[in-house]
Amino acid sequence: MLDAVLHLGCLYRSLDEPPKVALRNNIESKVCAVLLPSSDGAVRKKFTEAKKLRDSYRWVSGIYTLLDHELRWSPA
Repeated sequence: MLDAVLHLGCLYRSLDEPPKVALRNNIESKVCAVLLPSSDGAVRKKFTEAKKLRDSYRWVSGIYTLLDHELRWSPA
């Protein structure tokens, strides 16, 4: 979890371009590893939506919102 959040924090500062594909895939796998399997649909949907974004600021904000929501509200 810490590794995923550190990557998100670093990306948050790169406002001009979206994260590289390899880094997006890396973060997605880390997010999936942290969240319960019941969150898989929400994770796929959010990462698919995030591919369309053109800057890291909005990309990171969307992924952070996903993590926040799923960690707080997904059924245990």
